[in-house]
Order: sequence, then C-alpha cells, then structure tokens
Amino acid sequence: MVEFAISSLLFFTLIFGVIEMGWLLFTYHQVTSAAREGTRYASVHGTMSQGLRNPAEIAAYTIDPAAVKTAVLKKVTLSDPDALSVTVVRPDGDLQPRHRVRVEVSYPYRPLVGFILPVPTLTLRASSTMIVHY
Repeated sequence: MVEFAISSLLFFTLIFGVIEMGWLLFTYHQVTSAAREGTRYASVHGTMSQGLRNPAEIAAYTIDPAAVKTAVLKKVTLSDPDALSVTVVRPDGDLQPRHRVRVEVSYPYRPLVGFILPVPTLTLRASSTMIVHY
C-alpha cells in the first residue's frame, strides 16, 4: 500500500507534467502561428493594395490592428481568443512595397494546474517580419 502511494504520486506527477508541457507547447505554437498569419495578412494589405498614390496618404496609412487580429483569429485556435494582443509595427516608416512590416503577438498562458494550485500566468510572445508585397 505504501509502495503504491509513493509510486502513484510519482506516476501522476509525471503524467500531469507531460500534459501541462504539451498544452504549453500547443499554445506557444498557436501564438507563433498567429504572428506569422498576421504578418502574412499585413504584407498583402500595404499602401498599393489600398490604391493610395498621394505621398501624404502613403506616409499616414497604417493597417488596422483589429483587422489583423480578425484575420489571425480565423486561422488559430486559442482557449481565450479575446486575450490575444496584436501590434502592427512599420520598421521602415510606411507600408510601401519592398518595405518591412512586423506583427507582435502576446497571449497570457494560464496553466492547467491553475485550477488546483495558485499559479501565475505566463505571457507568451512572438513576432514575425515580412516584406510588403502590394
């Protein structure tokens, strides 16, 4: 009975640890995929895709982060999609063709063990950079 108690404690700790790490890796994969999908969306919605020709309009144009987030949420599966934070950065100043666009995504990861033990959340972050095509 004592041997079973000790070995089962070790066994269940190992099993729940594997499940928790699997859930963490799945969530992190979804966050990195969200950054990649957001950058892909932003790279084809640059100034030329909007038909802007005036230099003042081109310099002021920025893609709506809400539109990027909507496009991202169609592609990824997260337990709390409203907690996903999406930021669009223009490293070269505008979104003209051959300039870069970067999308930064953050998501608060709540461990499954948090239902039993008080565990703090972990913020998962990812970013992706691509060249604007249109």
